[in-house]
Amino acid sequence: YIKQNIIYYNNILYICKKKYYMKPTIKLNKTTDELKQLIKSSPDYVFGAKLACLLPLTLGKSSRAAAVELCLLSHNQICILAKRFNTHGIEGLQELKKTGRKSRISENELQWLKKLVLETSPTAYNYNTETWTAPL
Repeated sequence: YIKQNIIYYNNILYICKKKYYMKPTIKLNKTTDELKQLIKSSPDYVFGAKLACLLPLTLGKSSRAAAVELCLLSHNQICILAKRFNTHGIEGLQELKKTGRKSRISENELQWLKKLVLETSPTAYNYNTETWTAPL
């Protein structure tokens, strides 16, 4: 649509016409009640949270308005979740396989390292602090 702006500056009247191209709001394959039922029946917190992010879209809100309302995600993340939900259904919201380099440490070595960090102090290994600072 075309929006007309009227600007009054230095005793001169300016009329500007600007074209705005708005993307249509994202439509989901489920209704609000169906989505609420899926949220209630979901035992997994992360999965339920992803479904809850899609709830404003069923009420006719845009992805940007949903992102502002939730204060958690960008509108692009909501669009990605909605697209995955529409194309793959509930399975599209499951955690995707993580990519990247394989771990070089074996499972036994990892268990030994966790035990070491939880049960011993860094001062035993000549560090000058009482607590480990790296995340587990």
